[in-house]
Amino acid sequence: MAKIAYQMTLTIPGGPQVNVSGNVNGDTYSKTDVEVPAQAGGTPGAKSVSVSAGAADKVVLLAITTDKGSYSEDVEFKLDSGAQDTLHLVAPFVVVGSAAAQLIRTDPNTMVFTNKTAVPVKIEILMARNAVS
Repeated sequence: MAKIAYQMTLTIPGGPQVNVSGNVNGDTYSKTDVEVPAQAGGTPGAKSVSVSAGAADKVVLLAITTDKGSYSEDVEFKLDSGAQDTLHLVAPFVVVGSAAAQLIRTDPNTMVFTNKTAVPVKIEILMARNAVS
């Protein structure tokens, strides 16, 4: 059993602040680092990553991050190679808890990243899930 702690502070300058922290438990976790190549000759760089998450309803944590300067409308990902929804990595993508993970509508076994920028982008993926029953 993996116990994963999370902590986040959301602050509006001159306004409210919200602190969020807690733990999620998963039977297993994985961390994957990948570099998505830069666009070349008008063709976006692409990288497919196998994460073997199993069924979406078993995911309890999914975090996709990159260097602060690499968040961009031009860095995109799909949560499965057959998924229709393309998401732009404009900020950290974090889903915590089994209820939030229900928003993932496809089993995230293979993530597909595309990079339309002129420089390679380093991506970190952290995923925790419960065992498939």
